[in-house]
This record gives sequence, structure tokens and C-alpha cells, in this order.
Amino acid sequence: MTLGDGGVSFFEQMRIKPGPLYVLNVYPAGVGPSKFVESLQGDQSVTFINSAHDYPQLIHYQREGDTLKAHIALEDGSNRRDFSYQACSD
Repeated sequence: MTLGDGGVSFFEQMRIKPGPLYVLNVYPAGVGPSKFVESLQGDQSVTFINSAHDYPQLIHYQREGDTLKAHIALEDGSNRRDFSYQACSD
């Protein structure tokens, strides 16, 4: 959720659907889904790809202790943007 003057200016929902390969369904501003399919999974990480999407094409999550790190990029890794998340409470 992005807050602007007077309230919410953007929101996005994401849902992970389990299966042989996990599918990340992304709903920007409630519209969608844009489907990203698991391409790589580690003990503490997962990468999702949608080559047909304009941007991002790659969504990566990595757990580091109590922090969730993420980045989005084009499939070749260019135009990367990094995020870091902390739990609000225990």
C-alpha cells in the first residue's frame, strides 16, 4: 500500500497458490491476476518468473533472520529494485 495526500494512492495484493510449482498471483490495484511461476527455490528463498509481463518479470524473496528481502527486475536482472520487510509485531 502506498499512502499519498489524503489516503491510499496505490495498493497491491499477492497470493501464492501451492502446487508442483508455486504460482504467485499479483493483483495491482485489485486488477489481475498477473501470474508468476516459481523458477527456483532454495531453503530460504524463492524466485518467480513471468517472461511475458512488462515489468517486473522476476520477483525474488529471500529470508534473512527476521527480515524478508525482495527484489524485482527484468528477467535478465536489469532494472532491479530492492525491498526489505520487517514484521510489525511478534
